[in-house]
Amino acid sequence: MSNERNLSPPSSSVPPSSPRPLNLQAQTVGGIGILTSLQPEVERARIEHTLRHPEVVSAILSRVMTEAQACNHSTILDDEERACFDLLLASANCILGRSSTAKKDTAEAAKFFAESVKLFDKRASLIAVQRNASQLWTDYGIASYKTGSLDKAAEALTAGGEDRSAASGNFLLPGFVLSGTGCGRGPAEDS
Repeated sequence: MSNERNLSPPSSSVPPSSPRPLNLQAQTVGGIGILTSLQPEVERARIEHTLRHPEVVSAILSRVMTEAQACNHSTILDDEERACFDLLLASANCILGRSSTAKKDTAEAAKFFAESVKLFDKRASLIAVQRNASQLWTDYGIASYKTGSLDKAAEALTAGGEDRSAASGNFLLPGFVLSGTGCGRGPAEDS
């Protein structure tokens, strides 16, 4: 037994050379099982965006979106399950837009933000009942802001009130600023 420590950096600080496969093919489309397998991958992509690993973000979300879109077209899903996939895709598009913004690719970012807003608009009435409603409202607000829909951004960023988590609360003040109920210059640029 050795007293040596492994001094290598934590795995989250270095982008993985080969992102792990989702391995969802064995699961059935009829259940929420696939959705619950995809959601952690979206959150992992969000973390990789924060760590400034845009290639990893793209790799993760490309796989997630391919799987979610395939499931979303299944005739087995009811509208409630399909809405969950739409909201997952909306968040994924927002993260890709943010990642593209960080890479200074405004044309690509605009495409992702527009698709995000389109999907959020389609399912906005169902956001409040989702377990991750705070994050969904935040993503909706960011995408709306980035597409120039300031009123919609203010509404989304201030929606949810007390059920907001600390992480999404970072966007609460910009929501108030955009709605005219706060003070300041508006939200900081997201990069």
